[in-house]
Amino acid sequence: MIQGLQSRSQPIANKLGQPAKSTTIYFYFDFRDSEKQHTEGMLSSLLSQLANELTEVPKEICALWEMYKDKKRRPSSEELLSILTLVIKKYFDKVYIALDALDECSEHHIFLPILRQLMDSKCASIFLTSRGEDDIRKSLSKESMYSAAIESADVALDVELFVNRQIKATESLRDLNVGLQNDIVQQLVRGAKGMQV
Repeated sequence: MIQGLQSRSQPIANKLGQPAKSTTIYFYFDFRDSEKQHTEGMLSSLLSQLANELTEVPKEICALWEMYKDKKRRPSSEELLSILTLVIKKYFDKVYIALDALDECSEHHIFLPILRQLMDSKCASIFLTSRGEDDIRKSLSKESMYSAAIESADVALDVELFVNRQIKATESLRDLNVGLQNDIVQQLVRGAKGMQV
């Protein structure tokens, strides 16, 4: 959670209290890692990334850490969101947030209201990727945002092109017979259909 914020190996040029020009922070809801499928983990990660852009950890994050360091529970998503928006507004001119694979979040009922609040705060520009889940679509339908659909056939073509290039570039794969190369390509393309790439 926030423990990793106490020390830092190298300071960044920005001074606390002077806004950075801009920064980009990112979170991937990893379907293979249950720790990376929760709203609190996402918010903590975003806060940590912001703190790493400053020479000192903001006092708001330190206060939150002090409040919870001896407790057996973590800050709520609401508390983390409040600190996140405060830190963005107070210490940064412009923040870009990329949230990848929203559909892999295991708690849409918690995450989607938090996402709406984050978007409503207008403290950052937000880029989202997700499969077209109904609850996500409904939650974001009233937002004025640009959206683009990527069809699985398009993804499959990209994967096929990439794998073919990798086979040609890798000596040990290049020496395989053509039939086996084609089987490798087809298996990987089949596995990629419908996945975020």
